[in-house]
Amino acid sequence: MSEHVTKNKEQEEITLVNGFMGFLMITAAIYGLYFLPTLLITAVDIVR
Repeated sequence: MSEHVTKNKEQEEITLVNGFMGFLMITAAIYGLYFLPTLLITAVDIVR
């Protein structure tokens, strides 16, 4: 019985970590898309 409970707990933690990683990836992608044009414009200004 106790073994079953720990298995469920491990599964929950794995799901939580996967969800958090997914959230981080999405956030990073949004920030990347938002900052990329700014970085390009800045780079062009510096080159000029």
